[in-house]
Amino acid sequence: MSREKQQDWEISIYSGKEFSQITLLRNRKVGKDLRCMYFDVLESVYIGEKIFCTQFIDEEQGFRPVKHNAKYLSELFNIQLKVTKNFTDFDSPIQDEKKYCAHVIGNMSCGWLKHIVGFGGTNFCNVFWRDVKNENPGFNNFSIWNESIEQWLFRGTDTKLVEFLNEQMFIFITIDLPLSILYINHFDTNGLLQIIEKVSKVYGYSLNIIRE
Repeated sequence: MSREKQQDWEISIYSGKEFSQITLLRNRKVGKDLRCMYFDVLESVYIGEKIFCTQFIDEEQGFRPVKHNAKYLSELFNIQLKVTKNFTDFDSPIQDEKKYCAHVIGNMSCGWLKHIVGFGGTNFCNVFWRDVKNENPGFNNFSIWNESIEQWLFRGTDTKLVEFLNEQMFIFITIDLPLSILYINHFDTNGLLQIIEKVSKVYGYSLNIIRE
């Protein structure tokens, strides 16, 4: 099937009480292009910005190993990279685990995205946010904000997540497989939607927005 005849890239928008969610859906129509489209959306949104990212790594599910390549990747892409036991535990030593988390601080670049970031493999796969205060806090806030997401996902408590979103306006997060954008309700999403639509057109798709 030629790209001109392919159909929509479907995204859903769910409106919540204090924050809402845009989900870039995975379906057969865009399956083969989805990973590249996700990367292009991330790079277009965060172009020129310093980004904080946590990525869950499961080497047994085909994720690229990061643990033993951390120093090399840091130097190659000029990023700060820290490997920890999970999203919130920065103190326990890493031994021979095949499952762990990689935390990145650096300017947005498809280079390190393609080497470190993957999608799927767990309920909470990755998260991206910006250095909105330009304070360069290092890795100090990673466990705090990652815990706010885990509390929302697994305990149904969103107080800390709302606080996080009020500071950030929006974050990118992968839950299960689809890439999603969580945003505080007073944030204007027109710019984000325009970027998503532009990326979809590059790959020959039209954008179909489903509002829930």
